[in-house]
Amino acid sequence: MYRIYYSIMKILPPRRFILIVLFLFLFLFSSQTNVSAELLSFAEGAGEYRRKGLSAQRQGFFEQALHYYGEALAISPADPEIYNDIGIAYEQMGNVYEAERHYLMALRIDGSFLPVYSNLAYFYKKQGKFAKAIKFFKRRMELGKTRDPWVAEAAVELKELSEISPSVKKWLSDFEAQRLAQEMTKVNDQLLVEEKKAIVLKLTEEKRYMERARRYKEMKQYGRALIEYDEALSLDPQDISILELRHNVLLQMQKKEIQEHVSSALEKLESGDTESSKEEIRKILAIIPDE
Repeated sequence: MYRIYYSIMKILPPRRFILIVLFLFLFLFSSQTNVSAELLSFAEGAGEYRRKGLSAQRQGFFEQALHYYGEALAISPADPEIYNDIGIAYEQMGNVYEAERHYLMALRIDGSFLPVYSNLAYFYKKQGKFAKAIKFFKRRMELGKTRDPWVAEAAVELKELSEISPSVKKWLSDFEAQRLAQEMTKVNDQLLVEEKKAIVLKLTEEKRYMERARRYKEMKQYGRALIEYDEALSLDPQDISILELRHNVLLQMQKKEIQEHVSSALEKLESGDTESSKEEIRKILAIIPDE
């Protein structure tokens, strides 16, 4: 491939070669766009035929509905929803064989297509094939989510069928216990996630307070630094490292205050104001903690 490009580049001027490459790219892109548009058009066509089929089916025109479903299948032959619709139409017409065949076809195409499980379960129940009905009601419950109304419907049906098959009652009990355990696990997992988020938020807040405290300490604004350390301690009162930093800042603040009072006491003593000097010394004694 590279040799071909190299040979073309030797024959053609660079500008003409670039134009040819751009033309080929635009052609390929245009073709791909057309294909995508055609596929979209096909999908919309299948959906339109299905809508017409459902409309005819609701009005009781089953043959007409089957015609539209057939047109939809011709466009989208691997759509389980259409096979399921056909199964319902045949069941309403009383054609048991075709109804079952199309339901099972939908299931073979897509084993995760949930509506067909309920349809087959009710279909077999009507036919008196209770073992098969139980099988599909169970499967509908297993595949459905906790708050799925069809799961609840299947549970009601199985409770009724447990009169015929006593083992169903135990299966329902085990299933509900298992679902409850799964829900509890989900709740616990969610709580853990929330707890982790809270811890991360707490650490972020704590880090912000500590950083502000550090800056105030460097500026020798010890009072503000103490306030920030207290905020950090409100998040984690037992953090020894914060307690030690706060203690060191408190000592530095006391040292600064003592130095200020000492200077003031000496100035007042030199000026002959002994009473004021003594007052400054008393302030120093008040700062120094008792043993």
